[in-house]
Amino acid sequence: MRPSARALTETFGLSSAESAVALALCDGKTPDEHAQASGVSVATVRTQLRAVFEKTQTRRQAETVRLLLGMPAENG
Repeated sequence: MRPSARALTETFGLSSAESAVALALCDGKTPDEHAQASGVSVATVRTQLRAVFEKTQTRRQAETVRLLLGMPAENG
């Protein structure tokens, strides 16, 4: 089960845009697909993705997704 944007902000200090990128990855979207769907450039998404890696202390998209999908589920 994927985490909420709020959980990502509280746990890792992700901005709303960074959380959106992270959640898109959890949903199986590529950075290019997320950029197109969000109406931003791929360069912007890649910058946000680098921030996600730094804040979650991960290095690859697959590692980030594993970490995020392994977070405890929120109650309520």
